Amino acid sequence: MPKRIATAGFLQETNTFVAKPTAYVDFAEHSISGQIYLGEEVEELYSVNSGVAGCSQVAAEAGIELAPLLWCEAEPGGTVSDEAFERIMGELTGRLSAALPVDGVYLELHGAMAVESFEDAETEIVRRVQAVVGHDIPITCSLDLHGNISPDLIHCCAGISAFRTFPHVDMRESGIRATRQLLEVMTGEAPGQGALIALPFFIPMHQQSTLGEPAASIYREMERYERELDTSAHLSFLMGFYPADTYWTGPSVIAYAADEAAAQAAASHMESFIQAQRPHFSATLHTVKEAVHRAQLHQGAKPLAIAEVQDNPGGGSPGDAMTLVAALHQAGVQGVAVSAIWDPVAVEFLSDKRIGECYTLAVGGRNGYGEPLYAEFELLDFGERRFKGEGPMLGGAHVYLGRTAVLKLGGIRLVVSENRVQNLDQGCFSAVGIAPESERVLVIKSSAHYRAHYGPIIDTFINVDTPGAYPADPGLLSFEKLRTGVARQASLP
Repeated sequence: MPKRIATAGFLQETNTFVAKPTAYVDFAEHSISGQIYLGEEVEELYSVNSGVAGCSQVAAEAGIELAPLLWCEAEPGGTVSDEAFERIMGELTGRLSAALPVDGVYLELHGAMAVESFEDAETEIVRRVQAVVGHDIPITCSLDLHGNISPDLIHCCAGISAFRTFPHVDMRESGIRATRQLLEVMTGEAPGQGALIALPFFIPMHQQSTLGEPAASIYREMERYERELDTSAHLSFLMGFYPADTYWTGPSVIAYAADEAAAQAAASHMESFIQAQRPHFSATLHTVKEAVHRAQLHQGAKPLAIAEVQDNPGGGSPGDAMTLVAALHQAGVQGVAVSAIWDPVAVEFLSDKRIGECYTLAVGGRNGYGEPLYAEFELLDFGERRFKGEGPMLGGAHVYLGRTAVLKLGGIRLVVSENRVQNLDQGCFSAVGIAPESERVLVIKSSAHYRAHYGPIIDTFINVDTPGAYPADPGLLSFEKLRTGVARQASLP
């Protein structure tokens, strides 16, 4: 009999400082996945950049049979409701029970999901899966590198592999690594002993990109350790998701090895290396005034990208701050394109209006992060918009913007969408007829993911201090549940 592995995915990144909870509908109508995949529907994800795609690749190579159960994802946002969690977990465990017997379980999780009743949601997911299959059946997980990880999760899992890139272009590879760990444990090649070291400081989110330093050096050292110093070790460095008021919020190092001592040694090596890089992280952002000045002066052959890193929907922010747009308009900056502003109210107002006409309305600023921009806009385009992501992050996955308007305000064109979408692919512009490579200035609501696809077409990028739910300096957040001893400030000496 061939070995058989059950697979499932249940992902959301929780910003507990966002008041609006994440509901079941947010999983069922996610702007990228668009549905909750059940049973064989999960196989549709085998062709995109996903952990289950990596799992399917390893299974095919090893002659392993897969039993796909369920896969779903919600946009980063507020705490997941108990109703949503229980409904999805009921479906997942019910399908798992029907799929028994299995020899192992691979789960694609996030690592920073918090539920009303369980602030460590990933551990609760694994425990419930374990209750169905039994403690003798190994479970491995792939995680986002922004996970907030507890020791309990390490004890429940036979292996864990987190992303090693930000922008996340290695989701498939993380699934490959986690599935290979699972096969090692299933075949008795490795007992799957794990160790966790939680680091006592936060890393500013816009400094976490592995395209630059010091993050790039940390991941290079981690891979060097695995390759040269301990070829049996499986290492992960998670930079944490700090807009989450939970006990284990923050960066961590995870190691799995042949025995507990080897795992602890590997984790300790990486802890020392990361601590040495700590002074190189900074929370500094450009002011809006500085960003406007740069935009006025920019004459490059390629566009200047201005990233509103704190208003990033990928971090739970609304994506509707208008502070920078208002300042650019007031300064008369020309050749600017902005994507995407989340404003279903403005979209509804414009739904029956004529293309080419001008309308006075308020845009953005509806969720407490700055004021709406009230002005006369020209309506350039309107309609349902969906696109296939061509960049390395989406890897062919589709993004649904919903009903979308393109507005003109002086020298600025604004993409205003019905759905809250992080701009992590050039399709956020091209889907509405804007060629991003031809603009002077691009305003992008993302912290780092956009750099994977936009990198080749931009001259340079700057990070700007505009309002949002994901502050660059975590010292601005009011933690109540965080463990003691964690340095909350991000600007380090």
